[in-house]
Amino acid sequence: MVILNPCCCISLHRGSKTVAIVDIILACIPLIVFICSFVPGVYGTGGQPFTDFNTGIWTIFIVFLTADIGLSVLLFYSTREKCIKNLKRWFYIRLVTTGLMILLIIVSACFQVSIEFILYDLFYTLYRIYTLWVVYLHVGELVHEDTFYPRKQPHPDFSVAVITNSRGHNKGGQLPSSYDYQYNEAGNRYGTVNGAYA
Repeated sequence: MVILNPCCCISLHRGSKTVAIVDIILACIPLIVFICSFVPGVYGTGGQPFTDFNTGIWTIFIVFLTADIGLSVLLFYSTREKCIKNLKRWFYIRLVTTGLMILLIIVSACFQVSIEFILYDLFYTLYRIYTLWVVYLHVGELVHEDTFYPRKQPHPDFSVAVITNSRGHNKGGQLPSSYDYQYNEAGNRYGTVNGAYA
């Protein structure tokens, strides 16, 4: 299966992890700037952060940033563990928030919010669309691998019998140097020592 790789010279797996790290950085920078803006004298605000911006829009913006940090952590660990279920959750949540971000840009333009704010949101939205593309392809890659190269799962009735010596006494949890494993009809595994069943 040939999959277009938008991550240049790295795999989709590493690309998804990189996206998660970049997401955390991009969300933390404006959040830190916003918090610092409350300090009197910083950016000449006198404790009034970004007075040119609508307060309600800023509140929504901060909520998005905080949620993005949590989603980025989810993406990082889901990619590392190759958890398709959580990756799909991230994808659908990110798809919804990206749609809301586009609506926020439209509302900001209608209320004549600062052009710098709109340009930042526009760039950030394009980046989010790119991350959706990367993770979507990575999920497809994992589904393909699970379909044609399924990972081995332990038998649900798997059990190991206690290894005993020739007198039938427990070896105290120490396995002898010569032992074997066999399976009965139920699929349960039991040990044998020198050809004798444990």
